[in-house]
Amino acid sequence: MNPGRGGVLGLGGEAAEIEVTVSSVNLDIQSSSDSLITEKDQNKNSFKNEVDNEIDEETEKLAVEIMDFLISSLGVSVNTYLREENEENGLYFEIEGDDAGLIIGRKGETLRAMQFLMILILKRQLGKSVRITLDVEGYRDRRISSLEVLAENSASKVKKSGKPFRLNPMSAFERRVIHVALAENRNVRTESKGSGLRRQVVIFPVRD
Repeated sequence: MNPGRGGVLGLGGEAAEIEVTVSSVNLDIQSSSDSLITEKDQNKNSFKNEVDNEIDEETEKLAVEIMDFLISSLGVSVNTYLREENEENGLYFEIEGDDAGLIIGRKGETLRAMQFLMILILKRQLGKSVRITLDVEGYRDRRISSLEVLAENSASKVKKSGKPFRLNPMSAFERRVIHVALAENRNVRTESKGSGLRRQVVIFPVRD
């Protein structure tokens, strides 16, 4: 493996040689991402990614180059679009095409791995914390909706039974969705338990 110099990663003039193994990248990046926000899970005001710089032309150009680099490295047939109406201090990429499902991965793991990697590279190259959102043909919105339904149904079970309910292990992103969905529910409270890939949300009843 040769890190090279130059190109999208700004390492000089020598072509880089890399080995892409999606499954291992998913696990390593997911674990790193999980540990970065472990202490924030129980504070509903911390669910938004921290950003400290506005998006300028240089940032947008590099983000597009990184996205193209990752897609070409994976060897998949997809098209990527940078949404014009991006969120403040963030970039929103939409991905579609014949191989779009491969970008999602198991429960969105590949998608989150790419997203985290882009944030990491931008931080290292430009010294900026930029919010990056990747969505494959509406997958992100569908996943959020299904998690919100799961949260409400689980909260109803907890209210009726009066006993805590433990959800299956989830990614940091998915746990945040659950926490936020139930943040205003006065009948229950949520906590993240466990570590690494086994970290999960536990819903507790709130007794009068």
